[in-house]
Amino acid sequence: MREFLLNSPGPVLKIGKEGTILYANKAGEVLLEVLRSQVGERAPAEILKTARRVTFRKKPVQIELKAGEKFYSVTFTPLPACKGTVISASEITSFKQTEKELFLRKKEYEVLSHIAGLSLKIPDFQVLLEETLPLLAASLGVEYCSVLKLLPDGNFLLERGTGWKPEDIGRIIKKDSSSRAGYTVLSSWPILLEKLDRKNSISMLGLEGYQDVISGISVLIGSIEKPYGTLTVHSTKKERLTKEDARFLNAAAIILSLTIERKQVEAALQNKVYFLETLLDPIPAPVLYKDGAGS
Repeated sequence: MREFLLNSPGPVLKIGKEGTILYANKAGEVLLEVLRSQVGERAPAEILKTARRVTFRKKPVQIELKAGEKFYSVTFTPLPACKGTVISASEITSFKQTEKELFLRKKEYEVLSHIAGLSLKIPDFQVLLEETLPLLAASLGVEYCSVLKLLPDGNFLLERGTGWKPEDIGRIIKKDSSSRAGYTVLSSWPILLEKLDRKNSISMLGLEGYQDVISGISVLIGSIEKPYGTLTVHSTKKERLTKEDARFLNAAAIILSLTIERKQVEAALQNKVYFLETLLDPIPAPVLYKDGAGS
């Protein structure tokens, strides 16, 4: 086992029983950089603690180390006769990234399920937006989330939002200044702010005090044939929002679109019921006669 580890193509270190780093193979230089140590120096305290525990118990132990953007799975293996410990490592960065992505997708699914549940429980669409927009902003780690409603004259209304100044909610955004929103209602695909020129910045929408915004996403609510408006997010911290972020926001927009459509159908049915009731009201109730009565 010892010879196998010492000749491994992966990073390998050998630590003596006194805690000195005695050996590092070529690939082990990566681990030395992580530990900020050199061969011949004493190993860092956290490594010595684990190495001594392994030597005492005479059983291998596995931990994870992060070096910059890379992750390593590190195994401590005791040497015979308590002569020290061999440390071997393998990079697991891709695995950790996949694990992180799966966790994020799971959280997003939970948020979308919650929003879908709210859409069935909350009859008022404006109240639904007030509940939904903060959830979306928190899930994406952005500061701003809003709904821009398309008006009949082609202008947009900042209908609801989170993170925005209170005085900006309800502001009319002229169509000449809202080319980004206008472009979104003509597209079935999410629009990333990074792909648009600086003419489409927040300040051009007539919204002042948001100069720190550096990225964003805009997705369509409704359909190209019957657009309701756009669902947008903006960030001052994330230099680039991902395609996965855009898919998540688009899924939320679809839920809102279906909610609007359902409420329109419900309203139409209610109007038909009301119309039928108004037709029936003037009709007198039928008169019933008992047997043998009247002629």
